[in-house]
Amino acid sequence: MKLKSQRVSLLFLLMVPFGTFAQGPKTTHPRTLEGTVVGKEEGPRWTAIVVESGGTKYVVPLGQSPSEFNPTTIGDVEAIGARVRVIWRKLERRRDGALWVDALRVMTIENQPSLNGDKDWNTFWQAFRTAVRSRDRKTLKAMMSTEFEYIFMDKPPGDPRNNAFQYFDKYKKWISLDKVLAQGVVYSQGYSKQSKRNTYVSPPAANAEEYYGYRALFELGADGRWRWVAFVSGD
Repeated sequence: MKLKSQRVSLLFLLMVPFGTFAQGPKTTHPRTLEGTVVGKEEGPRWTAIVVESGGTKYVVPLGQSPSEFNPTTIGDVEAIGARVRVIWRKLERRRDGALWVDALRVMTIENQPSLNGDKDWNTFWQAFRTAVRSRDRKTLKAMMSTEFEYIFMDKPPGDPRNNAFQYFDKYKKWISLDKVLAQGVVYSQGYSKQSKRNTYVSPPAANAEEYYGYRALFELGADGRWRWVAFVSGD
């Protein structure tokens, strides 16, 4: 029985692709990391930035053949010392010990508003969360865009904010909204190609181009007021 077990183990090792155990944890769900660009690396067909975050260095390829690593970039992400946010879907530890990041989007965050530093946003966000928890429709309506988006199909006539509340009630979307908001919110420069306004999105994973779940969007209007502009899913 022991000899049979050894044969099975040897067969398993022969079947596993070479190099598998040199790879680190992987994920297909978008994640976010923020850090500082501390270096650059280049190869015959690729270029990458080295981002230090929490004492760990990550190699983030910006272009490679095949097109496995071709993230969208926003701002001068290659400048040494730049603060960047990386939305990534896969992380691998290579044989040299480096952590390589398969990024979806890389953006500079040096001049972006901060959740801690943007007093007006913090005030809005806290009031919004309170109104959602209490299902205070009157307060929420005043915080919403008059062109609020909640479905991509043809919308019924009337105020979309009132229609959205009815939709949330009928299809239990309040629960979905609670789950999304509980994951937090991030500033999302370049989230909407149609709008150049300051935008926050919840959950943070919605920053990834391949995210199709529910997300809540907030925009700073021309009048200087933050508004909830959408709660939608899909692409």
